[in-house]
Amino acid sequence: MKVSLGWLEELVAVELSPEELVERLTMAGLPVDAIERHGTFSGIVAGEIVALEPHPNADRLSLCTIDAASRGRLRVISGAPGLAVGQRVPLAFPGARLADGSAVEAVEIRGVTSEGAVLSEKEIGLSEVASTVMRLAPDAPAGSDLADVLGTADTVLDVDVTPNRGDCLSILGIAREIAAITGTRLRPKRARLAETAPPTGDRIAVAIEAPDLCRRYVARVIAGIRVAGSPRWMRLRLEALGVRSINNVVDVTNYVMLERGQPLHAFDLDRVSGARLVVRRAGADRTIRTLDGVEHALDPDDLVIADAERPVALAGVMGGADSAVGDATRDVLLEAAHFLPAAVRRTSRRLGLRSEASYRFERSVDVEGVPSAADRAAELFARLAGGRVLAGHVDVYPEPWRPVEVSVRATRVNALLGTGLAPGEIAHSLRRLNVRVATGGRGVFACTPPSYRGDLAREADFVEEVARLYGYGAIAETLPRAALRAPVDSGLRLLLRRVRELLVGAGAIEMINQRFTSSDWNRRIRGLAPPGCGPVAIVNPMSSEASELPLSVLSGLMVALQHNVRQGEGSVRAFEVGRVFWTTGQPECEERRVIGGVLYGRAPAAGVGEDPREESFEDAKGVLERLFEGLRLSDVRWTAETIPPFLHPGKSASVVRAGDRLGHVGALHPDVQAATDLERPVWAFEVDFEKLASYALPPVAFRPLTRYPLVVRDLAVVAEESFQAQGVLDMIAAHPELLVESVELFDVYRGAPIASGKKSLAYSIAYRAGDRTLTDDEVNALHRRLTETLVSGLGVEPRA
Repeated sequence: MKVSLGWLEELVAVELSPEELVERLTMAGLPVDAIERHGTFSGIVAGEIVALEPHPNADRLSLCTIDAASRGRLRVISGAPGLAVGQRVPLAFPGARLADGSAVEAVEIRGVTSEGAVLSEKEIGLSEVASTVMRLAPDAPAGSDLADVLGTADTVLDVDVTPNRGDCLSILGIAREIAAITGTRLRPKRARLAETAPPTGDRIAVAIEAPDLCRRYVARVIAGIRVAGSPRWMRLRLEALGVRSINNVVDVTNYVMLERGQPLHAFDLDRVSGARLVVRRAGADRTIRTLDGVEHALDPDDLVIADAERPVALAGVMGGADSAVGDATRDVLLEAAHFLPAAVRRTSRRLGLRSEASYRFERSVDVEGVPSAADRAAELFARLAGGRVLAGHVDVYPEPWRPVEVSVRATRVNALLGTGLAPGEIAHSLRRLNVRVATGGRGVFACTPPSYRGDLAREADFVEEVARLYGYGAIAETLPRAALRAPVDSGLRLLLRRVRELLVGAGAIEMINQRFTSSDWNRRIRGLAPPGCGPVAIVNPMSSEASELPLSVLSGLMVALQHNVRQGEGSVRAFEVGRVFWTTGQPECEERRVIGGVLYGRAPAAGVGEDPREESFEDAKGVLERLFEGLRLSDVRWTAETIPPFLHPGKSASVVRAGDRLGHVGALHPDVQAATDLERPVWAFEVDFEKLASYALPPVAFRPLTRYPLVVRDLAVVAEESFQAQGVLDMIAAHPELLVESVELFDVYRGAPIASGKKSLAYSIAYRAGDRTLTDDEVNALHRRLTETLVSGLGVEPRA
C-alpha cells in the first residue's frame, strides 16, 4: 500500500521526519518497504520570458531570453506556439533529467546555441500533453524550483499491510494508525453535499437477493456530469500511488478508494436496463464482458450486479463493459457496497482477475463506512465533473452491523506482555484506537471495537493492540522460566517410530504431503472409507486441487509419484503415515490415521549381479509382511474378498486378521491408472494404523529351545488359476496333529507341462515334534496324510 505523506498531512498532523515515521510504523506492525520521493525536478525552475525574437535562420523557431533570477538568464530556442513576453514557463538547465530519462544539453540549432529548454507537461511527466509549453502561474517566482511552484514534491511510503488489517489499505486507515501511535488528533474529511431533486430512489431501485454474499449496497445518482480530464492535483496524487489517471469520473472513484479504503464503481445510468440493480448469484447467466474487453465465463455461484436484462458487473472484482462510463455519459450511478471477502476472492482467483478493488474486498471493508464513501465521491463528482447530486441515497442493509463487546482483563494483559501496566494506561491505549472502553470492577474492561476493526474479536487481539501502542521496545526482556524435561514417549509414539523404521528398512522413503486433495482424486481412490461416506469439503479452498480433505493418503502419494516420475525418477518406493477424513452427512467428521505406500518402476536389486526387474505384487505384499513381522503381528490372512474398486480385482488382496479388515494391497485399477500419466503399473497398499496398533507388539512369550531337529519336505500341487495360496496355509493350520511347524510358499509356476488355466504352487513344509526326534517313516506318513488332506479338502492335485 503506497501512502502519500502530503495526503496524510491533510488528515493528521505528521510531526515526525519520514525516517522517524517509518520507524514508528514498523514497530507498530506496519513495516515500510521503501521511501520514495515524487514530484521533484532536478535542474528545472520557473523562468520568465523577458525577450522573444525570431530565429535568424528558421522561420518556425523562436529565440527566447528567459530570466531565472539569481540563477541567471538563458537563451533558449523553441518551436512551441503561443509564447509571449512576461509568461512564466518551466526552464530546464543543461544536465536536467526529463520524464523519459533523457538529459537536457546545450545544442546548436541552425547556427544558434540553445542553452537550455522550455518544457511541456509531458516532458516534465505531468500529463500526455506535448503540443505546447506548459504555462505557470503569472506570479510564480522566477528561479524557484518547479516542484515548489507546482506543489508536487511529495514523499511516498510503501507500507506492507498484513492480510488481517484491511482497514490500513487507505490514507485514512494509515492516518488513524499515526494518530493512535503519536497521540495526535485525526482530522477526517467530511463530505459537504448540495443535493437537488428528484430523490435518488426515483431514478434507481436496488435489491439484494444474496444477503449472505452482500451485506450492504448503497447507490447514489449524479446527474449532468461532463466526462473530461482530471485536475493536475488529482492526477499527481493518483500516479504517485501507482494508479493511472483515466478521466474525472474513474479518477474520483479511485481517489476515494485510496483515501477511504472503500472501492467504488460508476455505471452509466442510461445503460442500466430497467433502472434497477439486483445483487445476486450468476445462476443461469453464462458470460460477462468486463471493462478490459475480455469475455469471461461465469460460475453459477459468482456474485454479480445485474440490471433487468443481464449482469453488468462482477461484484467486487470488475465492472462490465456494457454499462461502462464513456465520453457521452451524462448521468452516473455510483455504487458503494460491502461484499463477502470469500466470494470476491473465489471469483477473482478463478478468473485470474486482480484489481485494487478486489484486493481490498478480499480483506474486508468497513460496512459502516460505505455511505460516507459514496457521499465523498458524490461531492467530488459535483466539484470536478459539474454534476448535480440527487437527494439522498438508496441504502439496502439487510442485517445492520452490531458491535461486539469483548472482556479484557488488566491482569491478563500484563501476564501475556510481561508488563506492570496500570488499568488506566491500558484503557487509554485502547481508546486511542477508537475502541469504546467501559471500565468494570477489578480491572476488567468491556471493549467494543470500531466497525472498521474486524480483526479485534478476542481478548488476545486487544492485548496485542496494547503492546503495539505501549511499544515493543518498552517491554523489558526477560527469559521465560520453565522446567526442562525430556518428552515422555507414549506407546503410540514408539509404535509410530517403529513403523517408520520398518518401512524405511524395506527400502521405502517417507513422504509428507499436503493435507488437502482434489475431488477427482477422492472420487478415484476412496481408501478405507466405509460405504455411504463422503469426502469433507473445504469451505474456502485455495484452489480446485485442494478443495477437500483426503479419503486416502494414496491421493497425495500419487500426486507426489507423478511429480517424481516427471522429474526423471525411474524407481519410487515411498510411504506416508497420515490422516484421512470422511463424513456421513453429520456436522462431525470421522478422522483416522493410516499407513499408505506406493511402489513403481524397478525393484531394488537383490544382490550384486542380479538383473533388474519391475516391482510386483509380491514386492508390495512383502513390504507389509516385513512390517507385520517387525510388529510381531501374527495370524494375518490375505484374501481376494472385499477388494476396493480402485485396485485391480485380479492383482490385489485384502489384509484380514481375526475377521477384521486391516487394509489392502495391489495394483491400481486400469481405470485409475489411465487417469495418470504413468506408463508402468503402480502397486499400492494402505493399512488402518489404529487397528494395527490394537494388534501389534503383543507381549513376548519365551520358551526353551527344542532339542529335536526339524525335518523339511517340499510339496507341489496343481490348482485352478483362481485358487488362493492362502487356502493351503489355512488348511494346514486347521490340522495341528500333522506336526507342521511352518509353511512357506516358495514358487508359483505356469506353463508346460501344467495345463492351461492352471498353476503349480510349491511349498516348503517343516515338521517337528516337541517330545522326540521324528523318523523318516513318521515324516513320510505325516507328509502323505497332509497331501491327502489337501487333495480331498481343497480339490488340488499333487504334482509329480
